[in-house]
Amino acid sequence: MAITWSSDNGHTWTPVHELFEFGVWPCIILLGCGAMVLSYGRPGVHLRFDPTGTGEHWSDPATLIEGSPREVTRHSCGYTSLLPVSDHALLIAYSDFNHLDATGSRRKAILYSA
Repeated sequence: MAITWSSDNGHTWTPVHELFEFGVWPCIILLGCGAMVLSYGRPGVHLRFDPTGTGEHWSDPATLIEGSPREVTRHSCGYTSLLPVSDHALLIAYSDFNHLDATGSRRKAILYSA
C-alpha cells in the first residue's frame, strides 16, 4: 500500500511513499476530532489511526482478524467499510469467514463494530 499527498486540490502530487507492506481496498475517514482512520485487509482485517489527521503518523495496526500471508483469503476477503458516527467514534464493517454463530457452527459473516 502506498500514499501520496497533494496541497493544491489534486493538481500535483508528492512522490509515492510506501505506507504498509500489504493491503487491499483501503477505506479512510477523517473524524471530527481531526484523527484519520484507515481500514484495510488481506490478509486479515486491520485498523490504523493517525491522530494528526495528516496521513503521516500512523499507529501500529489494531488487528480485528488475523491473516496468513500464505492464505490471504482464508479468514476474510479483506474489504472494509468505515462510517464516522460522531467526532470521536466510527463504525466498521468487514467479513469474517470463520465466524461462530449462536449454535457454534462456523459461517461466513459480515460483522460490524463501533
